[in-house]
Amino acid sequence: MLAWVLHCINLRQVWDDARHADPLLLLAAVALATATFPLRTIRWRLILRDVDGHRFAWVPLWHATAIGFMANNLLPARAGEVARAYVATRQLPVRFTTSLASIGVERVFDGLMMLALMAFAIGAPSFHRHALVGGRSLSTVATSAAMLFGAVLVLVAKSEHLFEERYHITTLFSEGYGLKQGKAVILLGIQIGKVSKVEFTEQNDAKITM
Repeated sequence: MLAWVLHCINLRQVWDDARHADPLLLLAAVALATATFPLRTIRWRLILRDVDGHRFAWVPLWHATAIGFMANNLLPARAGEVARAYVATRQLPVRFTTSLASIGVERVFDGLMMLALMAFAIGAPSFHRHALVGGRSLSTVATSAAMLFGAVLVLVAKSEHLFEERYHITTLFSEGYGLKQGKAVILLGIQIGKVSKVEFTEQNDAKITM
């Protein structure tokens, strides 16, 4: 992969440019680029939670983030994101699909930030008002993209019931066969929730939190 990327690059010219680069600016660029990794880990920790809504430990998420972005540098199509989700499942009690979905949420936030930066740039006085992309006004393209992105975001949020109120109910069962975390709670044939915690009392009753 690296050979394919570098086959048209003049390495001697790259080395010459690096020798004449400002070392302080180069060091600052490396520091800023490296700082994104712990910041991404902090953001991921806010998004990815266990079944009870508690945050995971910072160190395993940092390991997964570092490995994932290392894989992104070596693999095409941002395959490192899949590697990051897989490493998280190996170090934390979380399903692969949940981990991968949380990374998808990260990409949504990245997209929102890109749209916000684009809107800020378009609104700047120095921006060319008649800039065109594919024969269409750039501001029109950006506005249409923002509206489409927002509509998709609302649809995803509704499909995940993010706008609905949620309640936690705890009850006791004399028998808890088949009950486990993540199990669907069915009432009159309709799924009304999921089991979030299974505990046992001193009287061997199953204490179920839904």
